[in-house]
Amino acid sequence: MPSKFENICSIIDLGTNTCLFLIANLNQNKLTKLFEAQETPRLGKDLYTTGNISSPSFETISKIFQKYISISKDYKAERILAFGTSALREAINRFDFLDFIEKDTGIRIKVISGEEEAKYSFEGAIFDIENPIDHVVLDIGGGSTEISFIDNRRLNSKSFEIGSVRLFENFLKRASVNKIF
Repeated sequence: MPSKFENICSIIDLGTNTCLFLIANLNQNKLTKLFEAQETPRLGKDLYTTGNISSPSFETISKIFQKYISISKDYKAERILAFGTSALREAINRFDFLDFIEKDTGIRIKVISGEEEAKYSFEGAIFDIENPIDHVVLDIGGGSTEISFIDNRRLNSKSFEIGSVRLFENFLKRASVNKIF
């Protein structure tokens, strides 16, 4: 698919539950979205009970990345940046996973801190809002939740180790099993 844009970049956000994908053009501080997609590979499934990313997740994520690489080529993206969040911050076998994905796809995933995740969530949510001072961004993920806002012209953000997958695995899954038996 030919593009009239230059400076096209693909971004992959690999979270605990989802894998988000965006292809965009940034020109003179204006972001133009060209394509976006979302998969739900559930990278963090059983992570909070085992401490590890499951073996099937290695292949599942690799296939998703390969699909995203193909789409990026169609859009003539100049680069693909990939970021990992909560599950990759915590998994015992994260380095095995990161090495596998890089060897299999050529993409190196940068694992970002919770504070970076909060900052990027805020910037992504308000990028086209003229006055972001009056806004609070709450990003509820699978493994963590980030909250960000501007106060006295300064970005305040915090990441909390609480998310939908973590809550389910640590509290709801156990509670439903205990009720059955």
